Amino acid sequence: MFKTIGIDASLTGTGVVALDGDDISWSQRIDTKLKGMERLIFIEERLKHIIKQFSPTLVLIEGYAFSAKGLSYQIGELGGVIRMMLHKHEVRWIEIPPAQVKKFATGKGNAQKDFVMLNVYKKWGAEFSSNDEADAFVLAKIGQALMEYDRDPRDIVQRWQKKYTQYQVEVLEEVKKKIDY
Repeated sequence: MFKTIGIDASLTGTGVVALDGDDISWSQRIDTKLKGMERLIFIEERLKHIIKQFSPTLVLIEGYAFSAKGLSYQIGELGGVIRMMLHKHEVRWIEIPPAQVKKFATGKGNAQKDFVMLNVYKKWGAEFSSNDEADAFVLAKIGQALMEYDRDPRDIVQRWQKKYTQYQVEVLEEVKKKIDY
């Protein structure tokens, strides 16, 4: 089975979940009270350690929430640091829009974070102490499905339809269109 990592990047609590097949190998919310460059370096180093430890086939990052107010420049800096680190370490990664993450978990692209957590528990039996980890888990699950496409793209939609809900298949088809295989 494939190893995927989901990252829900945040300045105050970055959620990270590593899946090895259906098993959760790692789950953490990277918390820090550091500010500025020290915070970016801390999160980058922590993620680099996790990436090296688990050697994922694919990393999925939640895309930027363009409607977020306040620290948009700092969030952009963190996103850039993470993407640059993955690139330097030659780790394949895909960005998934927040609405697609929510839709994959709940069927609704505008679902509240607590509803995502509840659906993660109901659908997959996975319980997390933060919504950041729940989002990261959903990202890693999307990665698992996309790796099925990598392995054998023939009739993938029909196979996805047997395994996933209609709204999950819609998300997978949308993501598949945007990535370069």
